[in-house]
Amino acid sequence: KNSAFEEGENLNNSLDKILKSCPGDEETVLKSSKQVETLKHEYEEILNNTALKEKYEGEKKDAELLFKNEKIAFNEICSKLDKAKNKKNEIKNNIEKLKEKNMAYILSLELLEGEPCPVCGSVHHTVKPQDFDEGKLKAEELKLSELENQIVELENEDKNIQIKIAEYEKVIQIKNEEILKLRDKIGDKESSSIKSVIDLKENELDTLKENIKLWKKKVEDCRGELEIKNNAKVKLLSVEAKAGESLNKNIEKLNEISAKRDENGKLLESLKAQYENYKKLLNTEDISGLLNKINLMDKKFEELSSKEKALRDEMNGFEKEKEQTMREMNDLGKRLGSIKQIGQEKRKSIEEYESKLLILCKEGRPKEELKKATEGIETINRNEKELNEKLNTIKLEGENLNRDLLSENQNEKNLKENLSFEQKELNRVLKENGFDSLNEALKSIASEGELKSYEIDINEYKDNVTKGQADIDRTIKKLNGRDIKEDEWEEIKNKKDEAEKELEGSSKERIRAEKEIEDMKKNIEKVNELKKTKKSLEKELDLVNEIDRLIKGNKFVEFVGTSQLKYIAKDATVMLSYITRGRYELELSGDGSFVICDNANGGVRRSTESLSGGELFLASLSLALALSSQIQLKGNAPLEFFFLDEGFGSLDSNLLDTVMNALEMLHNERLCIGIISHVEELKNRVPVRLILEPAKNGNG
Repeated sequence: KNSAFEEGENLNNSLDKILKSCPGDEETVLKSSKQVETLKHEYEEILNNTALKEKYEGEKKDAELLFKNEKIAFNEICSKLDKAKNKKNEIKNNIEKLKEKNMAYILSLELLEGEPCPVCGSVHHTVKPQDFDEGKLKAEELKLSELENQIVELENEDKNIQIKIAEYEKVIQIKNEEILKLRDKIGDKESSSIKSVIDLKENELDTLKENIKLWKKKVEDCRGELEIKNNAKVKLLSVEAKAGESLNKNIEKLNEISAKRDENGKLLESLKAQYENYKKLLNTEDISGLLNKINLMDKKFEELSSKEKALRDEMNGFEKEKEQTMREMNDLGKRLGSIKQIGQEKRKSIEEYESKLLILCKEGRPKEELKKATEGIETINRNEKELNEKLNTIKLEGENLNRDLLSENQNEKNLKENLSFEQKELNRVLKENGFDSLNEALKSIASEGELKSYEIDINEYKDNVTKGQADIDRTIKKLNGRDIKEDEWEEIKNKKDEAEKELEGSSKERIRAEKEIEDMKKNIEKVNELKKTKKSLEKELDLVNEIDRLIKGNKFVEFVGTSQLKYIAKDATVMLSYITRGRYELELSGDGSFVICDNANGGVRRSTESLSGGELFLASLSLALALSSQIQLKGNAPLEFFFLDEGFGSLDSNLLDTVMNALEMLHNERLCIGIISHVEELKNRVPVRLILEPAKNGNG
């Protein structure tokens, strides 16, 4: 006995030493794991940022190359544009010179012998006019027009290149900003140094886990030996205590038995006396048989009474159900009659509207008549549009011609006024100076002031003539060889009036057709509304018939069960989609069975029997969670505990992490979730654990 106690004390001391030498707990491991994960995340972030920076630098180089090419193209376009503008100015100067020659040619043609020249005043015109090369002027003007078109194209191209250059500059600026941001994020960190730190920390973590594992094994071994010794000590003490207790109990029992024996003897004598008295009173020898019969009759009476009560209660229940069913049947019958009556009234209204529609459409169909009317309106609108376009074209041409004509008349009037004014001014000056005629004045010697005055007048006249001729040329160019006479103008006005009359008639016809179409549309809308009312009434009738079918037998219970199963399947598919990252969904087929929707394979639907063990566990888990949610929603019997037994061993680490996240989200103050599993990874995720170990050999 003493040696067993000493060995137990030694084992306790050894266990205390082992516990004090603990290399670390699970919190230490978890902390180290978090450090490693943080370093890995930092390492991956540096790699991603480095790759992204290289990508941006490549895109920046491409943009810079394109920018350079566009810049070169821009310089080339600018050079071409400058050359074209210089060439344009040169051609313009040539045209101006040719026009000046042309003006001199025109003036020389109008000079008559004996009449003064408006430029020099001479009445003798000995110089013959030189022929003017009009083809050369037109060729120069054609060159100018082509050059102007070329300049417009170059300017458009120049604008497009400038836009591209601005876009590439913006891209380069954005890429520079992104590269600077990534450089700030990366900083002085090097991926190789972080990778070496990660490897070091992982080795330390593995060593710590191995040491903790060895330490746990030592603790378990020591505890096992200590438990064996404690059990032996307890058994020894128990045997010793049981022997003492057994001895004391046997003595006490012996005394009790002696006392009870005396009491039973006295009681037996008393019962014998009573028995003899009852035999005399009942005048029978077999009292026990009589008592047995009475007891049997009492039992049968109680059984029959209980059966009668049960049958009475059952009959009352059936009567109540019968009355409730009759009331419901009467209500449904009244509602069905009302619905039938409303349906008959609506059918009459539909028939009336259909007859009205037939009267409106005559022998044609409503849709065909509506289509014909719509096509007629479209034709009218199209003709109206064409006539309006022609009218606008004619108006525009007439306005342009009127404007050009007025402009030319005004120019001619101005020139005549200027000529008259100049002639009057010349006559006035001649009279003022005492000359009877211009020739007499010319024969006289003119002063310097007069010459300057004449020069100014001549220059003004030349300018006016040049402007007038330019106006005439511009008008001729706009007319492009066209001319219009008064009778043609009147004909155009008559055509315009006729077109306006046709347009007015078409508008009236269109308004009348639109009115008819509007009436048809209203009638069709009424028919459609009646059809909708008919459909809704038919739906209500179908619902009544369906209710009538459902209340027969157990179909109503099946209907309620199927409807609740839809909600459970809906909640389960949300949970399964979350756990599987959108790959699987649960659906309810027409026969009430579950079908898997595989989104990873184009949404194909297949049986749940095709799932693997892990996938089947996830589907079962989702259904169990959905069912528990439905029970929780009732509120009458809250579900406070929810246990999951096995199934986790068939999941990989990523899927296991997703499932645990989902379970942690479900956990709250009124719901505790328990997991029964042998998977080691779950221990770190479960805050409270109950570890079950098999008994050692030789222990009960």
